[in-house]
Amino acid sequence: SINKDAIVRVVFHGQSQAAGSLLQPPTPGFAPVNKELAPYDPARAKKILDDAGWKPGSDGIRAKDGKRLEILWIFGTNNGYEEMAPLVQGMAREVGIDIQLREQPRVQMYEAWRKGEHGIGELNWWFPDPSILTTNFHTSRLQAFNPPRLPDPEIDKLLDQASAMVEEAPRMDLYKKIQRMLVESGAGYGLVDQVTVVGTRKEVQGFGFNVVTFPVLYDVSLTR
Repeated sequence: SINKDAIVRVVFHGQSQAAGSLLQPPTPGFAPVNKELAPYDPARAKKILDDAGWKPGSDGIRAKDGKRLEILWIFGTNNGYEEMAPLVQGMAREVGIDIQLREQPRVQMYEAWRKGEHGIGELNWWFPDPSILTTNFHTSRLQAFNPPRLPDPEIDKLLDQASAMVEEAPRMDLYKKIQRMLVESGAGYGLVDQVTVVGTRKEVQGFGFNVVTFPVLYDVSLTR
């Protein structure tokens, strides 16, 4: 039920694009599974919820066995999500899901994640290798960068296999399989691709980026 193109247009002013997976397109092993597995289709989302027994209440929010369909999203302060989160919240409400928003300083956010207080956690990253999936989804990272709190032995096994492989083609195929499994299970859902936009004066020379798009200033100089 999330219109990623609307997020790109409203929040990022058209300077990004809807995410195709849990990896960025330039990353080796990128598999564009989102359109197939998680398209923007509110009618389909409503049917899935209906079939699962979640029925709309008088306020439009769904409930099952007396429990409302509420999900807590804890996101970090000053990281761009203060614009994105209310937009996603409104989209989810259209199909009967009540996303509760809690904005916190990032230190407190990570502590809340470790305690498992959240239902949704946010991540934004860029890395030149698909092994970043281990950082974000392996059980061994539960106390670090694993906001889904995913304890999936099968995913762990495949991530471990991929990290130990040296042949490029089968390694990439395995990471493509892992992306599909993660999206199918709902462990992660890519919204927009990360884009870094920087403007400099014409006098600035030597400005560049490292492999994770952080600015590198060692060789920066000004010409006159």
